[in-house]
Amino acid sequence: APGDSPPGSRWQHPPSFYCPISQQCMHDPVVLADGHTYERRYIERWLEHHCTSPVSGLLLPQKDMFPNHALRNAIEEYFQQVFSVHRRAIRQTIRGPGSVEGFRTNTPLLRTIDALMQCSLLMNADLSIERVLRRIMDEAKTLVGAEAASVFLLDANQRELYSTINSTGDVIRVPVSKGIAGHVASTGEPEIIFD
Repeated sequence: APGDSPPGSRWQHPPSFYCPISQQCMHDPVVLADGHTYERRYIERWLEHHCTSPVSGLLLPQKDMFPNHALRNAIEEYFQQVFSVHRRAIRQTIRGPGSVEGFRTNTPLLRTIDALMQCSLLMNADLSIERVLRRIMDEAKTLVGAEAASVFLLDANQRELYSTINSTGDVIRVPVSKGIAGHVASTGEPEIIFD
């Protein structure tokens, strides 16, 4: 049904948001004399070894870079709009009838969460994995109205889940067979704990 498709599936991310060199979404776009926009750190590397445009191959009359504030603002506004639509869809699904069981079986919700995460990863492609995971954790915490949140990763050698990205700021280690986090990791089934 049309209403079942996740909001993110209606969006095609604008090609102008991608750096022609890295093919990743830009965060600090700059314009060169060739009229094209690039992610600053990638064009700086290019210009260390080249005097030509990465797009046209023509000689650049100068290597000056100018911030593309309009494009940077457009990228930020676009992703805020995408996130807003995803937030509404997730909140509606979570608050709907049978929300605890629906969280386990609701395919549109899972697709929406996946699309939200993909957008976050796209938006943060040049950031460290820790910063990306922290942003995802903060967004998920806000979406479900949680007071605390943690992102656990599996240390298969130690048979532990560990988290350096959490609301406490400490390192948390949990045996993979213990607690709620261990249950979720072992079964792959999400859990919502209500007070």
